Amino acid sequence: MSTDSYARRMKVHLGEYKLHHLGVRECGLWRYRPYRHILPQNLFRLNIIETYRAQFWEYFEAEGKRREMLRERFDLHEGFHHLNSSQAMCFNLFFPFVIDESSRAGSLFEALNESLPEHLRISNDPPAEQTFEKILDKEEGTNFDFYVRLKSGRKILFELKLSEKSFGDAEDDKNHREKFERVYKPRLDGRIDDEYKNRERFFANYQVLRNILWLNSSKQDLLFFVYPQQNEVLSPHRGTIDHAPERGLKELVKCIHLEDLAERISRQQDEQDPRFCLHYRMFKEKYLLT
Repeated sequence: MSTDSYARRMKVHLGEYKLHHLGVRECGLWRYRPYRHILPQNLFRLNIIETYRAQFWEYFEAEGKRREMLRERFDLHEGFHHLNSSQAMCFNLFFPFVIDESSRAGSLFEALNESLPEHLRISNDPPAEQTFEKILDKEEGTNFDFYVRLKSGRKILFELKLSEKSFGDAEDDKNHREKFERVYKPRLDGRIDDEYKNRERFFANYQVLRNILWLNSSKQDLLFFVYPQQNEVLSPHRGTIDHAPERGLKELVKCIHLEDLAERISRQQDEQDPRFCLHYRMFKEKYLLT
């Protein structure tokens, strides 16, 4: 499937979802133009699947107030009312684990462990923190879509994409050049392969590489890039993800296709929790193209 075909098919699919599942006929606007796959701005809350919708928005408001007290931000992206918003997709994918971390974390870890060798698997290490839109250093600014810190101090980091055309580059302008020399260049040795250390290559793979720089090999931190297998435009980034980390970090960086992760989580379903089971059936209905 070509990239344009995937993006087009996803928008058509979500337009049908908006009409038949959400019962919304009105098109939403983007840059003053109407689109079928976009919600009207006042209905943006419908982008959270109804199984956890009320709880999510309560959490969002409380978390926003908590971070404001810490002088941190927890905002919705400008395009959150788009049904193909990767931020909304991330919320829908991981929120059941955030709201019920004590009993559900093991299900997520089991799904992730299928991508890990035995010595890196997560076990008997409960989460101390699970949150969205995590910035570990305000000056450096890397934002992780989802973040888990285990009680041992080990970090599990996530970068998610849905219908985007890339993982993100950086302009070769004065501000980025200054930041590269001051912030990133001193951290490259021992973390990034020589092929990606020059400024041009670093900027071309900016989001992937700055994420990798946050890994601590001594703590066996993990970084997962999650994206649909059918979105083939993101496949070339797999080369950077696989080859850019130096030997000590290489096995800590993993790609998981969204289809596989959703299926793995579904296999962890507990018949004693029908809402959890229903949620991931509805997640696949919304986000996975057949």
